[in-house]
Amino acid sequence: MRDSVQRIYTRAELKPANHGAAAEDSSATQTEHRPPIQQVKITREAFIKQIEGFKTSKPKFHKQLLQVFDNDPSLSTLSLGSNQIGPEGAQALAHALHTNSSLST
Repeated sequence: MRDSVQRIYTRAELKPANHGAAAEDSSATQTEHRPPIQQVKITREAFIKQIEGFKTSKPKFHKQLLQVFDNDPSLSTLSLGSNQIGPEGAQALAHALHTNSSLST
């Protein structure tokens, strides 16, 4: 079975394509002002609320998320293959990885 891969696009890749010389000229005169991407730190209590839904639906993933968030050195590898964690799981994992230094693979 083929693993599904989710592509993360940068802002530049999501920008509409310009077609023709007139489009290139008009885009050169426009200045884009975008706010910087900010990292969000959350408390452990807020994180536990965020991952509550995984406690019954994906208990192993729930436990691993807590271990990653707590920087538990007993968890050195996190396998995400075929977990189907969805956007909520990806966001929770991003929060957990923000301060983790114990994972190596």
